[in-house]
Amino acid sequence: MICVAVLSERPLVRQGLAALLREIPGLEVVASEVVTTSTAQVLLVDSGLPNLETLLAQWHSASQQPLVIALEENPDEAERLLHKGARGYVSLASSLPELVECVLEVARGEVGLPAQLSRQLLSRLSGVGSSQILTEPLSGREQEILSLLCQGFSNKAIAQKLYLSVRTVEGHLANLYAKLGVNSRTQAALVGLNQHLIISDDLVSSASYS
Repeated sequence: MICVAVLSERPLVRQGLAALLREIPGLEVVASEVVTTSTAQVLLVDSGLPNLETLLAQWHSASQQPLVIALEENPDEAERLLHKGARGYVSLASSLPELVECVLEVARGEVGLPAQLSRQLLSRLSGVGSSQILTEPLSGREQEILSLLCQGFSNKAIAQKLYLSVRTVEGHLANLYAKLGVNSRTQAALVGLNQHLIISDDLVSSASYS
């Protein structure tokens, strides 16, 4: 069961989204106008919420909770919120299946984006399309680090997880960015997910790579 909290000061948005999601098997939904770090795995947040960027930083720092942001079809807004710690984006004009898929993707630790927006952001952020072939394949360690990066791990947390120094992680990230043709964590996550470069968490291990 995935617990989803719908946060909005607007009753129609809050109650409407909660009512739709309660019809989906496997989802437990709580609707609230009170901003809180609940036990929810996914926070579906109205982008009109006051001080949203500050709240994103607090939530990300406090609990690493994944977030899904509901807002208008605006790539500029989506890019800004992703950089601030949001883990997903869905338009209020999206269909119910698109909304549910976004929630499920974020619950799995992935970045939840509509396909069209994902393509737009890939083009805007890095100039890398979904059909690009890497000139040099990622090493096993680079795949591990990319996978943890997509789950929201900081460099320090990645280092602790893989029993590496932070400097070693930074070196791997520099190589990773060069191979993907990107220059930020958000860009790397988008390209990695788009090109299916992510490995499952149970395969992330320090046993095989340096």
